[in-house]
Amino acid sequence: MMKKKRNSMCRRFCIVLLCGMLLLETAGGFLSICLVQAQEGKTKQENTVYHGGLQENMPKMVDLYSSTGTESNWTLTENCGVQFHAVTEFNRFELYLSNVSLTKGGISLALYRWKNNIAETLAGDALASQTYERPRRQEWLALITDGSWEAGEYYVVFRNLQGMVAATVATPPLEQVRSYEQGSVFAGNFKCRIQYRHTPNQELGPLSEPVSSFAVQPSTWVATDGLGRTLSTSETTGSVREGKTVGLFFHTWHGNNALRGSRNITSILKEHPEIQNDYESPYWGDASTTPTEPPRFSKTCWCCWRCSRKPGRTASGRRRFLLCCPRLTTKT
Repeated sequence: MMKKKRNSMCRRFCIVLLCGMLLLETAGGFLSICLVQAQEGKTKQENTVYHGGLQENMPKMVDLYSSTGTESNWTLTENCGVQFHAVTEFNRFELYLSNVSLTKGGISLALYRWKNNIAETLAGDALASQTYERPRRQEWLALITDGSWEAGEYYVVFRNLQGMVAATVATPPLEQVRSYEQGSVFAGNFKCRIQYRHTPNQELGPLSEPVSSFAVQPSTWVATDGLGRTLSTSETTGSVREGKTVGLFFHTWHGNNALRGSRNITSILKEHPEIQNDYESPYWGDASTTPTEPPRFSKTCWCCWRCSRKPGRTASGRRRFLLCCPRLTTKT
């Protein structure tokens, strides 16, 4: 009798154990399903943060500039580029050339995934590149892929320039697009566009703030002026010495500063002296150049004239200094 009871209890225990294992397996499978669904939902949510919904398989061309803005020609220099945030898959990037030299003209386009800043971005591998040896004026140049590039931030660099190559720049710039010249952002957008594979409700996503990094090596700075005078190097001056400071008082301009005009610092400070140490004050404006007095000649000539009038410079010294700027006559 006792043996039968033990066998019955064992059978019941086994049955309960099996039922428990089945319940655990079912619960684990259900939990896995929930986790997968949650992850899919999270991924889907991440993909729809910026585009706000898609019309599937309906391609759309989106401008990376203000089509209602003011347009002007901009002669390209090496390593100009544009940064943008695609909100969904795209398979085409285009740049509009407004003018190209007739005898010799060439340009290369290369697409990179954006990473912190231009230096880190260009250190990576290009996703696509295309060289145009004889582009025509008023023509769209394209980077195309048979597949697609996924949503995210990108940078397209223009390089290997040959001859004169000019693009169109539109102002004011879009907040979601940055255009660069020689590594610096300027107030305008190159006339570019991208083609999405699907039509988004919101065309462009926000840009991340660039992380600046500088590798300053003053010992490599060398220069020779028009009179053959050469800056001293470390071989002459020796290594760094405490208590010694070197300052650069002006430099020449190598960019197009006409888009935003200029402001007069002297006049601004007369009207708002309280902003002298306030870099963020809106009274400074957003001009690209800010002379201390109104220019009387061209910008470069104005610098030469001002420097020639430095206290302590003799009349003969002023004449020798002005020889560096051929557009300044003896009378001026």
